[in-house]
Amino acid sequence: MATLSIIAAGICWGIIGLFSRTLAGFGLSPLQLALGRSLVTALILVAVAVIRDPRSLHIRKKDCWMFLGTGIGSLVFFNVCYFTAIQLTTLSVAAILLYTAPSIVMIFSVVLFKERFTSLKALCLLLSFSGCVLVSGLGAGSVSTAGILAGLGAGLGYALYSVFGHYALEKYRPLTVTSWTFIVASLALLPFSGITQIGRLAMENTAVISFLLLLGLLSTALPYSLYTFGLRRMEAGRASVLASVEPLTSTLTGFAVFHEDLTLSGVLGIICILTAVVLLEKKRHDEYGQTDGQQRQSARRRKRTEKKYVTKEFFSMTKQKKTNVMRLLDKEKIPYTTKAYAFDENDLSGIHAAAALGLAPERVFKTLVAQGNKTGPVVFCIPCHQELDLKKAASCSGNKSVALIHVKDLLGLTGYIRGGCSPLGMKKKFPTYLDRTAATLETISISAGQRGRQILLAPTALTALSGATFADLTMDDIILTDGRVRS
Repeated sequence: MATLSIIAAGICWGIIGLFSRTLAGFGLSPLQLALGRSLVTALILVAVAVIRDPRSLHIRKKDCWMFLGTGIGSLVFFNVCYFTAIQLTTLSVAAILLYTAPSIVMIFSVVLFKERFTSLKALCLLLSFSGCVLVSGLGAGSVSTAGILAGLGAGLGYALYSVFGHYALEKYRPLTVTSWTFIVASLALLPFSGITQIGRLAMENTAVISFLLLLGLLSTALPYSLYTFGLRRMEAGRASVLASVEPLTSTLTGFAVFHEDLTLSGVLGIICILTAVVLLEKKRHDEYGQTDGQQRQSARRRKRTEKKYVTKEFFSMTKQKKTNVMRLLDKEKIPYTTKAYAFDENDLSGIHAAAALGLAPERVFKTLVAQGNKTGPVVFCIPCHQELDLKKAASCSGNKSVALIHVKDLLGLTGYIRGGCSPLGMKKKFPTYLDRTAATLETISISAGQRGRQILLAPTALTALSGATFADLTMDDIILTDGRVRS
């Protein structure tokens, strides 16, 4: 089901040309198309935010520059360039030039975030550049220069989101960032898009409203939802590669509906650029399946760890006696694997543990203890890169409300300290809930009850021993702007 959702999302993105070209035929400019898409999506996202949690729309004034960057510097620029490219070139050329974004992000990462420029990255950059040359017709004039520049501008605009979004996501939830991105984009486009002309065209032809809604719903909101559903059930790298069905869909749409030519050089260009995307995603997946921002943070943490903890203390830690959790598993004859890593007093997050152990964050589960208004203490285990949804937590545990306990109360209640809390071996056996994504994994990693030590075991073994129940516990992420990446 997850695979089908990702592919369906790519197809929805790929048929955007059906709506944008039809609307262009009605007389709408690229600016007006961008406004229509942004406005419809903004209204949907705001409605979702108000229903789920109105507080998610609160932002600080000093952070407005982030959303000016994501909304104007990225979304407005990207959409205007993309719709221009669709009008001046074929659908396949516009879509494939958009997929130069991963290579552009790679350049930004090297320049702004000081990431290493490896031979693999150089190869991907060469493949991406070669693909651009090939889809442009090898300089034979088969595709307009303005169209090529617009397509590359779309890729640049999409890539810029990784820069501005990096800062915004450090402070706000994905739904907050995405909602304000579309709100700012809509407000920025309103004065320059001829809203009165759109109204006049809509009155003359009601189909304008229908196609604008389809543009916002079928090629924006729906694929975001489908992609989010799939992304929560598979690794980000695999999802991004599956979503590459988008340019294929655009190519087939252009060929079948608009009778566009499909040249040999164009096919070779598509292959080159998609190969670069696959290689870059494979590289990112190899680095613990993390997002670009998480990779940068993990790299810094690993450097600090190597300086601070490659000492006698670290090596002696791996020789410590078994913890209560291990003894409990041994007593029940439950198979498990232990892993030790160098923990950082300044960063006790599960993300750090996942990076140090070379595990995808989806497999490393953190243990949170909350106080229910009816049941008292409740334990929740969720993937380390996710946030607990308190409403879902209350609902599944039979409470009207739950609140996380203060860190100073953790030791007295559970016998564990922050950074070493396990769902097993607590002072008392509390009601325990395990995020449902664990059911799709062969093994998961939980704390062994001590900082710097983790245990890998089957999710079913954990539920059998702790009495845990599978439940939907985490916040529902919204995919960022036109991103096919995460969460």
